[in-house]
Amino acid sequence: MLVSICMAVHNSAAFIRNTLSSVQNQTYKDFECIIVDDYSTDDTVNIIYEEFCKTDKRFKLFINHTDPNKPYVDSHNLSYELASGKYLFRMDHDDEMFPDCVEFQVNFMEEHPEIDGSCVNMSRVGENPDGTLDKTKDATFNLKDPRERKLKIEASSKETCDLFNQYNAFAFKGNLMCWFNQASCLRKSFFDTVHPRYEIFRTGDYLFWWRVLAGGARLYKHHEVKMYYRECDH
Repeated sequence: MLVSICMAVHNSAAFIRNTLSSVQNQTYKDFECIIVDDYSTDDTVNIIYEEFCKTDKRFKLFINHTDPNKPYVDSHNLSYELASGKYLFRMDHDDEMFPDCVEFQVNFMEEHPEIDGSCVNMSRVGENPDGTLDKTKDATFNLKDPRERKLKIEASSKETCDLFNQYNAFAFKGNLMCWFNQASCLRKSFFDTVHPRYEIFRTGDYLFWWRVLAGGARLYKHHEVKMYYRECDH
């Protein structure tokens, strides 16, 4: 069963090898990795094409030629549009998956057809001078907070609205994070029906998932940590 791992990249030469290697090393092998380059000016495109696309046909590189004034937004949306898998996985260009990340979420979604999307927990790590992850500075997101435990999110629930409103946009500022866009999985059938979009402002990810909820989605937040989140500015 094919799944799609969707990614927008921009000037990622320092770390894209490790990011894509973590995808390539997944225990779940039936995937396509849709990569949309967003006007990179470094060696990102060459690395992706020469080291991944030429040797592994599961990696598919596209160049964004839409609107340079909409960084990442058009590229994120395009990556979903180009995907053909049963499930759409979102991944950022500087994070890394645990080897069983895709298999874990696919198994869950297959066992729970009533759920439209899920996300795993993430571990915050630093960055070494060579661009690799410094996993000695591991700080899992708020595992002790009861609201960060396994969470089923119903679109029509008042609790859902209350929870999402606590984590407004990317202004988390020390608040616990309820949902990780970059560690998410969404059914392609749901996406094709509701067609949520990313927008060109700081809260674009937040708005995307609100549109998912407004479309009637049932979401599930996992307690299990299955990805590394690179905690630095790129």
